[in-house]
Amino acid sequence: MKKLFLFFIFTILSLNLFAQTEQAQKENKDIYTKDFLTKFAEAIYQERENPKEAIKTYEELYALSPEDTTLLKSLATLCTHIQNHNCMQKYVPLYLNAAPQEAQALALGAQLAWQKGNLKEAQKYYSQALKQDPQNQFVLMQYLTLLNTIDKDEAIKVLKQLEQENNLLYMPVNMEIAQIYLNENQVQNAILTLDNAIKKHPQTREFYLAKAKIYEINKDINKMLQVYADMDKEGILTEEDLIKIGAYYALQNKPKEAKKYYLRAYQQNPKNARACEFLSLWEQSQKNYLQAENYLKQSEDFKTNSALRIKQVHLLKLAGEQEKALLAMQQAYQDFKDSVEISFYYALMLEDNKQYKQARKVLENLLQKQPDNQEFLLNYAYTLSELKDYKKMQKVLNQIITQNPNNAEALNFLGYYLIDKTKQIEKGGDFIKRSVALNPKDSATIDSLAWYFYKTGKTQEALNLLNTLPEKDKQDPEIIWHFAKVYESLGEQETAISYYKLLLKSEEYNTQAQKAIKKISKK
Repeated sequence: MKKLFLFFIFTILSLNLFAQTEQAQKENKDIYTKDFLTKFAEAIYQERENPKEAIKTYEELYALSPEDTTLLKSLATLCTHIQNHNCMQKYVPLYLNAAPQEAQALALGAQLAWQKGNLKEAQKYYSQALKQDPQNQFVLMQYLTLLNTIDKDEAIKVLKQLEQENNLLYMPVNMEIAQIYLNENQVQNAILTLDNAIKKHPQTREFYLAKAKIYEINKDINKMLQVYADMDKEGILTEEDLIKIGAYYALQNKPKEAKKYYLRAYQQNPKNARACEFLSLWEQSQKNYLQAENYLKQSEDFKTNSALRIKQVHLLKLAGEQEKALLAMQQAYQDFKDSVEISFYYALMLEDNKQYKQARKVLENLLQKQPDNQEFLLNYAYTLSELKDYKKMQKVLNQIITQNPNNAEALNFLGYYLIDKTKQIEKGGDFIKRSVALNPKDSATIDSLAWYFYKTGKTQEALNLLNTLPEKDKQDPEIIWHFAKVYESLGEQETAISYYKLLLKSEEYNTQAQKAIKKISKK
């Protein structure tokens, strides 16, 4: 690789060094040999790897060709770059004498003078350098930094003079003057400077943005927004400006105003992630779920942001598009195979859609990555129960309880299974009581304890406990079933039938409820 680099440099340098007058070539015909050019290329390569060695190499070459300005420039520049003071003192003045009108030589002269503490001389050199190369931003920034170290009033005076001499510098000069005022806590003078600059150059965004920033720092949001409104009149608001304005209106709890600006940003760029996200939230707040999902899909981050994919599924579910939601989740699962969050959410959706075999596979893959994750284990146990793999389910629940004896949900799950599906009613009751002690207000646990009372013949206690449940939880099909069985056991047949019928509204093909109604009706 080094050989290729040197060949490239050699070619460039050959063109550069021989781009001299015909007379100069004749005078130096014995100097610029192939060995000389190769060594020059070697010095350039050394600048990055070993600048001190590069200086030695340049000095050897300069001794052979003391009239070569290119070598002198390289030496002076490198000495300054590594801040070798002795080297700078030797070669910067030589370079200045050889090329007194070159901006680079003048800038290096300024840095040497600054290093010596001769700030006025440094100022003179920087001023001359900018006259030679007004567009040189590096020199300008150095000059402005120098001006900030001297008398502030003098700095402002010099900056204004600099703008008069070179109108191309109007933007950095006025920005620097405003910054000097801000550093001195003269906020109004800074704003006045920017206002004057805006009057002269109303299309220069930097002045408006600097002014807006001042108001933002001082928490005067209304004035900040007015600056953006002025920019809007000039037609210089960008997509990012619109997003920022929208965000501020949103923070002020003015969503309708915020929407206007996010919508404009979206119109400029329909893939703008922040615009799409806000507009999606807006449409969701209006219950336009499919439109909200549409905005989300247009975001530039949609394909790579797993959180947006989950949000999409949520919106489709809210819109009642369960099949589309499942397909979207399936696609997200394929696109984000390493995402634990996506995989788990997919498993939950498969459970909701009674696709338990597929849910089992997804959860088993997750548990290979995180075998002790109790949330994954609980859902795995639930899936196993739906698949009637009770032996494996018990093993999983016991694993959870061994790891965490205070896992109320696992205690309740295992306890309910034991009293409902086995003859180990008292053992199951112990698990449920432990769960109630840990989580006394949980409706599922209270229901399990009521079912334990029912199984042990304490029917009235069971009913009393079921009646303590919140009304919304009493609509759960399993709790409705328990009410029906308890009322039937208490001999309140009509009430029991009403609960069985209520259950059939949500589970039309529940054969147990149908048989119970027939059984009671025959009595």
